[in-house]
Amino acid sequence: MIVADILTSYIEDSLKEINLGNGSIIGFVTENGREVIFENIPEGAAGTAAVNDVVGELVQNLNRVSETLDRNMGELKSEIAAFKTE
Repeated sequence: MIVADILTSYIEDSLKEINLGNGSIIGFVTENGREVIFENIPEGAAGTAAVNDVVGELVQNLNRVSETLDRNMGELKSEIAAFKTE
């Protein structure tokens, strides 16, 4: 693993110059978990990268909601246990 503090825009510009052929996808994940994807598609054709980005954000949001629910359930169980011992 390599960790470097580089501007996202610099990485985006560099990746846009890589041509792996039509239909190829290249991307990276930022420090805060944002997925940046570039898709090489013929002009006028529909791509899948935008959909993948939306799905990725939804998954991240669902994970945050799940973590919050787990934390809240733990706190609620502690409060119930404390109440029962009083």
